[in-house]
Amino acid sequence: MKESEIRKLFAVIQSTYSDRSFGPENSFKIELWRDLLKNTPFELAQANLRRYTLDPNNKFPPHPGILAAADEQSSYHDQLRIAGQLALMQHDQINAVPPSIEQRRKVRETFARLPS
Repeated sequence: MKESEIRKLFAVIQSTYSDRSFGPENSFKIELWRDLLKNTPFELAQANLRRYTLDPNNKFPPHPGILAAADEQSSYHDQLRIAGQLALMQHDQINAVPPSIEQRRKVRETFARLPS
């Protein structure tokens, strides 16, 4: 995650919780959070922060773990998306060819001979 993105999150936290320890002048905390959240997509952190601040039971500022947590639903959908992409890649590698006209004719004839 970029420093500018961390600063955006801090601005929201500071505005929401009136906590001066999240001010832009706190470079140590910014660097620490940037390191802790480096593998977290900004959109996920932003969505988690929004969900956290909308919960009336959360009276204190969040910690990095709250922002980095992936919810089960998005993890499930990510897994489905990846599985679908892999299936499409495998399908492309197979180079499937539709049946020829002759093969279709033979199948139709075979089915026509079957008792109904």
